[in-house]
Amino acid sequence: HVVFLAFAFEGVPASGASPNNAYTLMRKIMDWFGLGRTSNPFLRGDLNGDGNIDVGDVVYLINYLFKDGPAPVPLEAGNVNCDAVVDVGDVVYLINYLFKNGDPPCE
Repeated sequence: HVVFLAFAFEGVPASGASPNNAYTLMRKIMDWFGLGRTSNPFLRGDLNGDGNIDVGDVVYLINYLFKDGPAPVPLEAGNVNCDAVVDVGDVVYLINYLFKNGDPPCE
């Protein structure tokens, strides 16, 4: 059997780039194949990975969406309304949850 992987070149760490880029690339590949999720559970809505859902996660998501900030790892952590897309709807959902007693992030 032959396995062929293709991914965007901007995901490949450049020479002299931060070694964390290689980790990020590998994490994206593993996420794409659905590997490692059972050994690395995540809290949907905890975008910055600190174990809590708070205003820092709202800021993290806004930075990702509008300021080219880093993506949540895994990306699914940012899909708080479970519509299969990480977008401004997730920002609104998260703000409603935190400040307006809205529904918690989906499971």
